[in-house]
Amino acid sequence: MNRAGGVGWVVLAILAGAARADLNCNAGIEFYPQGPVRGCVLNGHHRIHTEHGVAVTCADGRRLEQHADGTLARCTLAQPARLDGQDCAAGSEVEFAADGAMLRCKQNNPG
Repeated sequence: MNRAGGVGWVVLAILAGAARADLNCNAGIEFYPQGPVRGCVLNGHHRIHTEHGVAVTCADGRRLEQHADGTLARCTLAQPARLDGQDCAAGSEVEFAADGAMLRCKQNNPG
């Protein structure tokens, strides 16, 4: 993988502990100054667990962002999910605090 933004697989910690996920990102991968991935546009749907252990499927062709510690910060849902007691539709942009609490579930307007 090219740190300047080449297409490639990015391995990162998603959950506390040993759980890991492989992300397939399009060109334009962004890194934090300390080295971890900050964000990228996904190449394919990716099933990722929030810090609370809830699985979400982040959408192909949409941006995924992480906190500096590798926890999920933001993505667009490919499939509906129930998060923190709220139903979030497919196509919604979800945002999480570093502790895994959902901050926002915003339905994007189609088209």
